[in-house]
Amino acid sequence: MLQRGVSSEHNDKYTTATNAEFVKGPVKFKKVSAVTAAEAKHDAKETGNASKGIGLAPTSEKPASEKSSFAQFSTWSKDYVRCIVNAAAAQPSAPAKAIQLALEEKFKVRIRTDEAEMLRLHYGLCECTEEKYAYYIQTFHLVATQFSQKRSQYVTVPWTEMRIQFARASRLQLEDWDLKGRFHLFLLHRRVYGSQGEPSSNFQDEVEAYKKKVAFRKSSSFLKSSSTEASQSSPPATSSVTLSPHIGSAQDVIKTREDEVWTPALFKALVDGYCLVAPETPNKALALAEFIRLKTNVKVDVHHILEKSKTKEFLGEVRKRRPNENEESIGKLSAYANNQSRPDVILSEMASDVRPDWYYKSKLRPEYLTKFWNYERTKCIMSTIEYADRISPNTTVEPLYVVRAKVLDYLRIRFLREHKIHIHEEAIKTRVVRMMELDIFDESQCRLLNDIIHKT
Repeated sequence: MLQRGVSSEHNDKYTTATNAEFVKGPVKFKKVSAVTAAEAKHDAKETGNASKGIGLAPTSEKPASEKSSFAQFSTWSKDYVRCIVNAAAAQPSAPAKAIQLALEEKFKVRIRTDEAEMLRLHYGLCECTEEKYAYYIQTFHLVATQFSQKRSQYVTVPWTEMRIQFARASRLQLEDWDLKGRFHLFLLHRRVYGSQGEPSSNFQDEVEAYKKKVAFRKSSSFLKSSSTEASQSSPPATSSVTLSPHIGSAQDVIKTREDEVWTPALFKALVDGYCLVAPETPNKALALAEFIRLKTNVKVDVHHILEKSKTKEFLGEVRKRRPNENEESIGKLSAYANNQSRPDVILSEMASDVRPDWYYKSKLRPEYLTKFWNYERTKCIMSTIEYADRISPNTTVEPLYVVRAKVLDYLRIRFLREHKIHIHEEAIKTRVVRMMELDIFDESQCRLLNDIIHKT
């Protein structure tokens, strides 16, 4: 919130220090005379009496959820990161609690469990941030630095604006507790290391060693049952910072692109599945998707499988195992039983491939909704656009190309089948344009919608 038009000398004199941690470096106060202090004490007393006279509640402290446990840290070093990583590796079923207890035992500092979960996400110790955790650290440092440099323009820390800036730069949506935890950690690192923040040498080796441990556990049938990380990471009930029931899995939080979907483990599972599943299997692409899910516990959309099966990388790997198989037959996967069932299968995929409610509720403020365009109908629009946008614009699979080009028609069908209402295309266009104005869609989705709207 920008501080505009504040000229009152009284306000300047008695501005609260609750956001002192937002000020760069240690807070310094000027000495005041005894007379000034007495006047201030008298003013405070008068203000308190006036509040009681008109029935106002006395000013309270910050709630516990707004306070940061990182203020009690006198320093930060590689030892802290090593302690965090080792705790998460030792207790994969409850990593946040393990981090909290390990820091308390070794360094005699106690943090909240939601702050421990933030540290886990921050250093890429879970599936949803492990691929790009270093990029997220750099991006958040840049965003937080910008707001810190403009600290004189704000009365309080602009959490909402900071979240929006980071989401636009990184494509990662942060919850309230995650955002605030990262910012307070940023302040600690700036206090210890200066404006450059925490050096990458503090965590790179430790995180890489952690990834190797996790990969080994996943590849070992003996350890597989004990190595599964919590699929739904959730801050504790003691934290009232978050409004969300859980953080979500990788596909919930981070929007994947075609070049980001296929990790080495997923690609190997795809090739293994292709060689193991019988060639005459109907709906082979769907069978491969289920095989990958059982093998890696990751859901991959059918259209990603269809696209990957046409690449030279995939053809080369299959030819190594099946040298006698024709390349043309390798790239031809049947995703659907017949032409008539394609729209039904795609619509069922759209309905099932929906993010958790907390994701949509975090984007849809009450003022964005109307009596007609309520939460469920607006959510239907968002999930359909997300599904279409995940399809490559250069796809050669005809049904998927039609989904991108005719996404508004698919929306009308979904409204008719799922909500039992018939909505004209112009009404949907008007609603979509309004949602674009409210910044509900990301850049890629807006580009897709603009192409569709201007072509029709």
